[in-house]
Amino acid sequence: MGATTSTSITDTPTAIVALAKLRTESEDYADLIIKDYPSRTSPERIKAEQLYIAARGSVNGWIAAYKFSLANNDPDPQSDIYKQAQQNAIADGQSYISYMNSIYDKGAVSAQSLSLIGEVEKIISDFVTQVKQEDNEKRKEILALLDTLQWKAWEAPAPVGTAAKAGS
Repeated sequence: MGATTSTSITDTPTAIVALAKLRTESEDYADLIIKDYPSRTSPERIKAEQLYIAARGSVNGWIAAYKFSLANNDPDPQSDIYKQAQQNAIADGQSYISYMNSIYDKGAVSAQSLSLIGEVEKIISDFVTQVKQEDNEKRKEILALLDTLQWKAWEAPAPVGTAAKAGS
Protein backbone atom coordinates (compact mmCIF):
# COMPACT_ATOMS: atom_id res chain seq x y z
CA MET A 1 0.00 0.00 0.00
CA GLY A 2 1.49 3.38 -1.04
CA ALA A 3 1.66 6.56 0.99
CA THR A 4 -1.46 8.66 0.94
CA THR A 5 -1.34 12.22 -0.35
CA SER A 6 -4.93 13.07 0.46
CA THR A 7 -5.79 16.65 1.30
CA SER A 8 -9.29 15.68 2.26
CA ILE A 9 -11.09 18.09 4.55
CA THR A 10 -12.21 15.08 6.56
CA ASP A 11 -8.64 13.82 6.97
CA THR A 12 -6.84 17.17 7.17
CA PRO A 13 -9.25 20.01 7.93
CA THR A 14 -6.76 22.76 7.10
CA ALA A 15 -9.16 24.66 4.84
CA ILE A 16 -11.97 24.83 7.39
CA VAL A 17 -9.46 25.63 10.14
CA ALA A 18 -7.95 28.48 8.10
CA LEU A 19 -11.35 30.05 7.39
CA ALA A 20 -12.35 29.70 11.04
CA LYS A 21 -9.04 31.26 12.08
CA LEU A 22 -9.62 34.15 9.66
CA ARG A 23 -13.05 34.76 11.17
CA THR A 24 -11.95 34.43 14.77
CA GLU A 25 -8.84 36.56 14.51
CA SER A 26 -10.68 39.24 12.52
CA GLU A 27 -13.36 39.42 15.18
CA ASP A 28 -10.73 39.36 17.94
CA TYR A 29 -8.96 42.28 16.31
CA ALA A 30 -12.29 44.16 16.24
CA ASP A 31 -12.82 43.46 19.93
CA LEU A 32 -9.26 44.51 20.70
CA ILE A 33 -9.49 47.81 18.86
CA ILE A 34 -12.80 48.59 20.56
CA LYS A 35 -11.08 47.99 23.91
CA ASP A 36 -7.87 49.84 23.03
CA TYR A 37 -9.66 52.76 21.35
CA PRO A 38 -12.87 53.20 23.38
CA SER A 39 -13.68 56.57 21.82
CA ARG A 40 -15.98 56.11 18.85
CA THR A 41 -14.32 59.17 17.30
CA SER A 42 -10.80 57.74 17.37
CA PRO A 43 -9.42 57.77 13.80
CA GLU A 44 -7.94 54.30 14.31
CA ARG A 45 -11.25 52.88 15.47
CA ILE A 46 -13.24 54.61 12.73
CA LYS A 47 -10.94 53.25 10.01
CA ALA A 48 -10.88 49.77 11.56
CA GLU A 49 -14.68 49.69 11.74
CA GLN A 50 -15.05 50.86 8.14
CA LEU A 51 -12.57 48.26 6.91
CA TYR A 52 -14.12 45.50 9.04
CA ILE A 53 -17.63 46.23 7.77
CA ALA A 54 -16.41 46.13 4.15
CA ALA A 55 -14.43 42.93 4.78
CA ARG A 56 -17.32 41.29 6.63
CA GLY A 57 -19.71 42.04 3.79
CA SER A 58 -17.29 40.77 1.18
CA VAL A 59 -16.24 37.61 3.02
CA ASN A 60 -19.83 36.77 3.93
CA GLY A 61 -20.86 37.53 0.34
CA TRP A 62 -18.21 35.13 -0.95
CA ILE A 63 -19.40 32.48 1.51
CA ALA A 64 -22.99 32.95 0.26
CA ALA A 65 -21.85 32.69 -3.37
CA TYR A 66 -19.86 29.55 -2.62
CA LYS A 67 -22.77 28.02 -0.68
CA PHE A 68 -24.99 28.61 -3.71
CA SER A 69 -22.45 26.91 -5.96
CA LEU A 70 -22.06 23.93 -3.62
CA ALA A 71 -25.84 23.60 -3.29
CA ASN A 72 -25.93 23.39 -7.10
CA ASN A 73 -23.19 20.72 -7.13
CA ASP A 74 -20.55 23.12 -8.48
CA PRO A 75 -17.49 23.00 -6.20
CA ASP A 76 -15.40 24.98 -8.72
CA PRO A 77 -17.55 27.95 -9.73
CA GLN A 78 -16.30 30.08 -12.61
CA SER A 79 -19.15 32.58 -13.06
CA ASP A 80 -18.31 36.27 -13.20
CA ILE A 81 -20.52 36.89 -10.15
CA TYR A 82 -18.66 34.26 -8.10
CA LYS A 83 -15.25 35.49 -9.25
CA GLN A 84 -16.16 39.06 -8.30
CA ALA A 85 -17.39 37.93 -4.86
CA GLN A 86 -14.13 36.04 -4.34
CA GLN A 87 -11.99 39.00 -5.43
CA ASN A 88 -13.94 41.36 -3.14
CA ALA A 89 -13.45 39.00 -0.20
CA ILE A 90 -9.74 38.80 -0.89
CA ALA A 91 -9.22 42.54 -1.38
CA ASP A 92 -11.43 43.78 1.46
CA GLY A 93 -10.38 41.04 3.86
CA GLN A 94 -6.72 41.70 3.22
CA SER A 95 -7.19 45.48 3.60
CA TYR A 96 -8.69 44.99 7.05
CA ILE A 97 -6.04 42.47 8.09
CA SER A 98 -3.21 44.68 6.82
CA TYR A 99 -4.53 47.71 8.66
CA MET A 100 -4.94 45.83 11.92
CA ASN A 101 -1.49 44.27 11.55
CA SER A 102 -0.04 47.75 11.00
CA ILE A 103 -1.50 48.97 14.28
CA TYR A 104 -0.59 45.99 16.42
CA ASP A 105 2.75 45.18 14.76
CA LYS A 106 4.02 48.52 15.95
CA GLY A 107 3.26 47.63 19.56
CA ALA A 108 1.87 51.13 19.96
CA VAL A 109 -1.25 49.98 21.74
CA SER A 110 -0.76 46.61 23.37
CA ALA A 111 2.33 44.77 24.45
CA GLN A 112 0.39 41.62 23.66
CA SER A 113 -0.12 40.99 19.95
CA LEU A 114 -2.58 38.69 18.31
CA SER A 115 -1.11 36.15 15.98
CA LEU A 116 -1.03 37.66 12.54
CA ILE A 117 -3.37 36.28 9.93
CA GLY A 118 -2.00 35.00 6.67
CA GLU A 119 -2.99 35.99 3.21
CA VAL A 120 -6.73 35.98 2.65
CA GLU A 121 -6.29 34.94 -0.98
CA LYS A 122 -4.37 31.79 0.00
CA ILE A 123 -6.95 30.90 2.66
CA ILE A 124 -9.83 31.13 0.17
CA SER A 125 -7.93 29.43 -2.65
CA ASP A 126 -6.87 26.52 -0.44
CA PHE A 127 -10.43 26.11 0.78
CA VAL A 128 -11.88 25.89 -2.74
CA THR A 129 -9.11 23.51 -3.83
CA GLN A 130 -9.78 21.14 -0.95
CA VAL A 131 -13.56 21.23 -1.35
CA LYS A 132 -13.23 20.34 -5.06
CA GLN A 133 -11.50 17.11 -4.03
CA GLU A 134 -14.34 15.95 -1.79
CA ASP A 135 -17.24 13.72 -2.75
CA ASN A 136 -20.82 15.02 -2.76
CA GLU A 137 -21.62 13.79 0.75
CA LYS A 138 -18.63 15.59 2.23
CA ARG A 139 -19.53 18.73 0.28
CA LYS A 140 -22.99 18.67 1.88
CA GLU A 141 -21.32 18.60 5.30
CA ILE A 142 -19.09 21.51 4.28
CA LEU A 143 -22.10 23.42 2.99
CA ALA A 144 -23.67 23.15 6.44
CA LEU A 145 -20.45 24.37 8.07
CA LEU A 146 -20.16 27.51 5.96
CA ASP A 147 -22.76 29.38 8.02
CA THR A 148 -20.53 29.08 11.07
CA LEU A 149 -17.68 30.78 9.21
CA GLN A 150 -19.51 34.03 8.54
CA TRP A 151 -18.23 37.07 10.43
CA LYS A 152 -20.37 38.68 13.12
CA ALA A 153 -21.42 42.31 13.00
CA TRP A 154 -19.15 44.97 14.52
CA GLU A 155 -19.73 45.02 18.30
CA ALA A 156 -22.35 42.28 18.00
CA PRO A 157 -23.11 40.54 21.29
CA ALA A 158 -21.96 36.97 21.73
CA PRO A 159 -24.55 34.39 20.61
CA VAL A 160 -26.97 33.30 23.31
CA GLY A 161 -25.58 30.52 25.46
CA THR A 162 -21.92 31.03 24.55
CA ALA A 163 -20.92 33.07 27.57
CA ALA A 164 -23.47 32.16 30.19
CA LYS A 165 -22.70 33.49 33.66
CA ALA A 166 -22.74 31.24 36.69
CA GLY A 167 -26.08 31.20 38.40
CA SER A 168 -28.07 32.40 35.40
